[in-house]
Amino acid sequence: MTVAGQTGTIADLDALGRSGKAMFVWLPAAASITWANAAGCALWGAGSLAQLVQRQFDRSMPAVAQLQKLELVLADGAEDRQALVFWMPEASRTLHCNCRKIRLEGGQSALLLQVLDKNQPDSAPALWINGHASLSELAARPRSAPPDLAPQDAATLAEIARMIRQGGGAEPQPQPREEEPAKPPVEPAMGAGQPEYIGRLSHELRTPLNAIIGYGELLQEEKSGPLGSPKYRSYAKDMLEAARHCLSLVNDLYDMTHLAAGNHKPEFSEVDLNEAVRACLGIVAPIAGKAGVTLEEDLSAALPQAILDRRGLRQIIINLLANAIKFTPPGGRVTISTVYRTGIGVELSVQDTGQGMSAGDLTAARGASEGAASGLGLPISRAIATANGGTLQLASEPGSGTRVSLFLPMSRLLLR
Repeated sequence: MTVAGQTGTIADLDALGRSGKAMFVWLPAAASITWANAAGCALWGAGSLAQLVQRQFDRSMPAVAQLQKLELVLADGAEDRQALVFWMPEASRTLHCNCRKIRLEGGQSALLLQVLDKNQPDSAPALWINGHASLSELAARPRSAPPDLAPQDAATLAEIARMIRQGGGAEPQPQPREEEPAKPPVEPAMGAGQPEYIGRLSHELRTPLNAIIGYGELLQEEKSGPLGSPKYRSYAKDMLEAARHCLSLVNDLYDMTHLAAGNHKPEFSEVDLNEAVRACLGIVAPIAGKAGVTLEEDLSAALPQAILDRRGLRQIIINLLANAIKFTPPGGRVTISTVYRTGIGVELSVQDTGQGMSAGDLTAARGASEGAASGLGLPISRAIATANGGTLQLASEPGSGTRVSLFLPMSRLLLR
């Protein structure tokens, strides 16, 4: 395989294969590797180049979007040093790479990546002699005319350019590689305007429900004077509970609709799981206090950082805690724990001391994502867990409470 050099000469990639440092050619539009030297194959755990080029990479990896944007702003032959987070089978890894924009035979644009020692200073000799530049500096450089691209690649790059001009926005949705069949949607296809319609509808429902809740609290607390008959206080309590339940269902329905439509766009970053747990405990503590339920934590001190969507993780934890509190009687206990198992992953669990579930109830709860009209907190958490590369598991027995666990594999953990 040959590539065009910065001065118009032709460089042979096979000659670069003798380098002891891991090197590979990344195709940003396809999120795939098309060439690697021996060290590069070993880095990805591939026995040969043929195995590596067939590997499917998760497009949600933080490095994918980062490399797409880098390829757009780099001029041909220019390079930049980047810290790229890839999800690998043994663990997530931050690879410090020298990235050079190249053109393959036929004019296709790609990035040639050389993995560096993270402690290597910027002034140390790199594979290519070219100045280190920030993304802002690179964006200001004149760019050569792009080669003719396949329609799907051109559409992908146009979307990335729009994101950069607008300073963000939705992540691009690259087309699958030709050899990959397009993945079917998780849920049945939805009308183009359905999420927006449900968003407006939920807003219209939230307004009166919040008013009902507010007035119900005033009645229950008898702010303007005694209600008289004790039955009125009981009615106010029932009305308040019903309104809060309806509001919870409206919020869950809105979240579920957006998840089904693919509108949930995770933003992956380095997350401290224990720190996220403690933040969520602070949020639900008032709810537990009103319910007479004790919150306890059992967090492992030796817990690696994880590459996750921070907002999604918090939603999972809050959903699990709120659900456990709901089904735990006054005087009961809800315990949240984290544990790291070397070579396996991390387990985050919420255990309650409620009445538990029978085998039939447990089966129904596990299948709640298949269209149940209520109890959407668990299906939403399961969908977000899947988007973060994890799984959600449920275990319960009558009289022994319920345990819900989020499992994160080694590929989502960042080992130093």
